[in-house]
Amino acid sequence: MGNCEQKIGIFTLKRCENRAEHQCGDCNKYFCATHFTEHGFCKSCYSKRQDDGELYDDDSWYWFVHRRREYEAEDLELLMYSEMMLDEIDLMKEEFEEQGIDAYEFDEGDVSYFDS
Repeated sequence: MGNCEQKIGIFTLKRCENRAEHQCGDCNKYFCATHFTEHGFCKSCYSKRQDDGELYDDDSWYWFVHRRREYEAEDLELLMYSEMMLDEIDLMKEEFEEQGIDAYEFDEGDVSYFDS
C-alpha cells in the first residue's frame, strides 16, 4: 500500500500524504486512518450511503421511535386539554345565554357593565 488516496484541500486539491492503512469496501481505494470510518468505508462512500438511507444505526432508530411516541403522547394530552377547555367555554356560553346579563351582581357604584 502506498499513500492515502483521499484528496484534501479547499481551493487546490492534492492527495493526502499519510500512509494508507485501510481499503474502502465500496470504491476499493486505500485510505489512512483519518479518512477511513469504523464502518469499513472511506468518508465519501460512507456519507453517500447515509444520504441514500442504506445505513441504519439501531440506536438512532430506537431514539427516533421513542421521541415520536413521546410527541404523539404530548399531542394527545394537548388535544384532550383543548377539548376540555372548549367544552368549558360552551357551558359558560350556554349559562350566560340562559341567565342573561342581569343574573350577574354588580356593586352599587358600578354605572356600566363594562370596565372603564
